Amino acid sequence: MNKKLLLILVLFNSLLLYAVRIIPLSGNIIEGKLLSINNSQIFLKVNNKVTKLPVSEIKTFEFSDDEKEKMFFSLNNNYTFKGYLIQIKNDIFIFKNDDKFFYIHKNDLKIIVTKRRIISSIIATDFGRFYFTPVKIISNKLWTVKTRYGIFSLPINTIKSSFRPDISSINKNIVYLTNGDYFFYNSVSIKDSLFDFSIYNFNINIPKEKILFLKDYSYNPLKISSEKIYRLNINGNNYFLDDYKIYDNKIFLDNTVIENPKIKFISNSIINLFVINDVFYSGVSIDEEYFYAIGYSKKLYEFDISHGIHHTYNLNSYSYDFPVIYDNKIFISEFRNKLSIIDKETNKTKYLKVDNPYSGVTIFNEKDYLLHLWSEKLLLINDENILYSYNVITSKRSPLIDYEGYIIDLDIGGNLYKFDSNLNIVFYINLNGKTDYFNIDSMNNIYICGPDKNFTVLDKNGKLLYSYELDNIPYSFPLIDEKNKIVYVASKDTYLYALKNGNILWKKKIGYVPGTGVLTEKYIILNTLDQDILFINKTTGVVEKSFNLGYGANLSMDNKGFLYFASSKGIVAIIDVNDFVLNQYKFNPKHTGNPYIK
Repeated sequence: MNKKLLLILVLFNSLLLYAVRIIPLSGNIIEGKLLSINNSQIFLKVNNKVTKLPVSEIKTFEFSDDEKEKMFFSLNNNYTFKGYLIQIKNDIFIFKNDDKFFYIHKNDLKIIVTKRRIISSIIATDFGRFYFTPVKIISNKLWTVKTRYGIFSLPINTIKSSFRPDISSINKNIVYLTNGDYFFYNSVSIKDSLFDFSIYNFNINIPKEKILFLKDYSYNPLKISSEKIYRLNINGNNYFLDDYKIYDNKIFLDNTVIENPKIKFISNSIINLFVINDVFYSGVSIDEEYFYAIGYSKKLYEFDISHGIHHTYNLNSYSYDFPVIYDNKIFISEFRNKLSIIDKETNKTKYLKVDNPYSGVTIFNEKDYLLHLWSEKLLLINDENILYSYNVITSKRSPLIDYEGYIIDLDIGGNLYKFDSNLNIVFYINLNGKTDYFNIDSMNNIYICGPDKNFTVLDKNGKLLYSYELDNIPYSFPLIDEKNKIVYVASKDTYLYALKNGNILWKKKIGYVPGTGVLTEKYIILNTLDQDILFINKTTGVVEKSFNLGYGANLSMDNKGFLYFASSKGIVAIIDVNDFVLNQYKFNPKHTGNPYIK
């Protein structure tokens, strides 16, 4: 047999046994399984031992087809792509995936692995954030990407980190589209029956149906509730309409036709929308003209409706729960850090002698409040002292004060407590399983997500009223319609249930909705992990409208019919629901946890 052919067969058979073969400059072949590669070293598993080798000492390498198929790589700016390494040339790592090539400078490479990772599908830039697929990436020079609006060639200095990108809508014109893309535009006009936007160094054309929100930076939106879907400002005039049309270079507003209009504002139900350089999960609390949200950056933001950020407060940690507003103070349970109280009049922060808080604060009375610690304690405290404590398994969910003034508490182990004002037990029930959110109605009945796949309803004395066996674990905050005696809860298998008097009225597949929603006269309003805010008909369970604004877990609504939202993609928005709120987390938009303290 030809020696060259024999060598090829040997190499082929060897690659069936080994995922990767490295030929170093020393000449000693290394065969094994790839663990990872960074910009300076390769890590292999050889004969059940971890071996590492400097990249600079590699002469050639080969990967099996299976290893190529499993390969992903991530950059220092947090973008991840699928592609296999084909060559290391000087300081450039070259990857290939089908017809796509990636030229990654070693200073931009974070890691190469053969474990499945989430591929980046959204790119953040100086001029917006939008869906993309790579065409050709030269990491330190130019990214050529395909979008729904054409192929863009983006200099590296326009590209921002995938996580918490350093971009903001402050003093910028913004258009936000129904698919979640947004752009900061230079100018907008109507051309060939489409909206024509000048953005960065190119133009994009968008049909009217794709625009969710458009605002010129100079325009201050009106906080007016309306039955109309659209609100517009055209040529300096405000319009509230069920619909509008565009044709050629004209806009049709009921009986008014405007040629080459000056467009300041177009919105589908959204009062205002901001892009903030932060990540939000803990929800929004509302106090008159201002509203508050805690960012992952360890900041508390105070917003106003028109201008966005009004003030920021530095924290020691982020929070899982809503900020709580009471008596002109903001209470923040900083995760596993401190309990901070911000005086809104002086902007000064006071830290209480409480270590490792876990849940948010519940206002018990004018002077005292409650919270869970990470260290398995429930505390009743005031500004100066710990008044009482009780050993419970910890919980991220705040205690609630019922309509008779008792403290209702549920820990993650399924232990339900009813306490008096001195933390003396009125009753205790072990539900024999894991539990999560709970709620109470004005009759002091207790609604519990758990144990396990059950949804449980108890009366005020702890007596079982109803137990519903769901298909999976209930894990959204139960929303109670007392007038119709219906409770709405979502389960982990993506279904939303309507429950009444021990019966399941209906269940509808809506997606994953962990967190706290809002119940109104007409809607169940929930936020899905797919980044949609859903408006669901209470009677039928049908989704009537949705807004792709990101995932924020927790929704709030004021008593004037406006919904407030802050998401993981840095979007802060106020939506006109034009309806009356019936039920939400911790009773009210200040999230006091006490039905008599608003």
